[in-house]
Amino acid sequence: MKTKIKSMKVLFLLATIIGCCVTLNSSGQTPCDPASGLSSTGITTSAATLSWTAVSGAVGYNVMYQEVGSPSAITVSTATESVTVNSLNASSNYEWQVQTDCGNSSLSAFAASATFSTPASVCSVPAGLNTTGITLTDVTMNWTIVSGAAGYNIQYRIVGAPSWTSSSSWALSSATTASLTVSSLAPGNYEWQVQTDCGSSSVSGFSALDNFSPLAQPVCDMPAGLNVTGVTLTDAILSWTAVAGVQGYNVRYRFSGNATWTEVYSTTPSLTVSSLTPVTTYEVQVQTVCAGGGKSYFCKPGSFNTLSASGCNVIPTALSAVSSSATSSLLSWVGGVDDGTAYTTYSYVIQYRVAGTQAWSVTNSSVPSVTLSGLSPSANYEWRVSTDCGNSNNRSAFSAIATFSMLSSGQGASQYITTIPNASNPSTQSAMFLSTGSSATDAQIVHDWLVAHGIY
Repeated sequence: MKTKIKSMKVLFLLATIIGCCVTLNSSGQTPCDPASGLSSTGITTSAATLSWTAVSGAVGYNVMYQEVGSPSAITVSTATESVTVNSLNASSNYEWQVQTDCGNSSLSAFAASATFSTPASVCSVPAGLNTTGITLTDVTMNWTIVSGAAGYNIQYRIVGAPSWTSSSSWALSSATTASLTVSSLAPGNYEWQVQTDCGSSSVSGFSALDNFSPLAQPVCDMPAGLNVTGVTLTDAILSWTAVAGVQGYNVRYRFSGNATWTEVYSTTPSLTVSSLTPVTTYEVQVQTVCAGGGKSYFCKPGSFNTLSASGCNVIPTALSAVSSSATSSLLSWVGGVDDGTAYTTYSYVIQYRVAGTQAWSVTNSSVPSVTLSGLSPSANYEWRVSTDCGNSNNRSAFSAIATFSMLSSGQGASQYITTIPNASNPSTQSAMFLSTGSSATDAQIVHDWLVAHGIY
């Protein structure tokens, strides 16, 4: 009995000694302490860095995080005391916990939850609002594209109306501006604004208001018969058909490619414009100003070219073409002459193409005529000529376009010239020619026939 009591005392003493220094879990292992000092930093709309105080004896940590209210969590493991989590949702609340891993399947309980919130996406308000393409019923609204925008919300209304008409426009990654065209507008003064949609329920505020008004129905006729004469280095005379009962006309002109018009007013259906730039292509339009103050639309633009200060300003005229075969044609024109500025005509530039096509073929001639070969039978052609005075491409404007038609494959000199043996000398032949009715065509056909037979 004494021995049994003594053994119990030894076990109790041993347990006391061990208990004062080490705590064992149910598996006889030293338990892991949970992490503390949980901290969330570097928070963006889609990421956050989670960190905590190191735990002695830890070989790693398990981090569990989830959006508050979500039924499932995401767990990641790390060997250090921090981890960056990504693919978060903007403007959302998250909670997270850490579990210490001491190795040998020894894990702590998860620490108390910590929380953080991701900010809302930075969605900028659109700027650069402007309107183009305004007609009686349509308009195109434009603005500067916002980086990161998924789309835009647009609202517009007649000024003073109680409600907005809403629409949306989706940005294209390759575009530099965004726009929306609306149609079927009623007359009135409109206001509109646009809002950026960055996705994930993130939108900007609406922009400042911009205004536009659809065109009013014109109350007087648009001018017609626009004509340009008396073109010099710096001047031109513009004229058009008078419109009955009008107050006057607004005339505007600009050199091609310029965004800004020069506008002048005329009380008569003609106007001389001055101080133009030599060797420049201009376009011009005219608008009727009605007696009551209303205005018509501007007429379709006309164009003209001011002359060259070097004197190479004589545009070829009287263009003529003779097709003597199915594949060749003789082109001729009246060339430039010395106009008192002491220049010499060096050559001509000829452009030609099958009617209805876009690309021009180009050839040159030192005289005011040229024979084109290798043309397409039965085809219709158009052509024009420019005077080339040399001196670094110093050329006049091109002439007006002229046209000609090719003969079919079965036509040509043989159709008009027939040879028969001479009765008095059968070793020779006589040629009989059937006139086409055109002396120029007849001459070309005879020329081609003589060349073909080695006579000329």
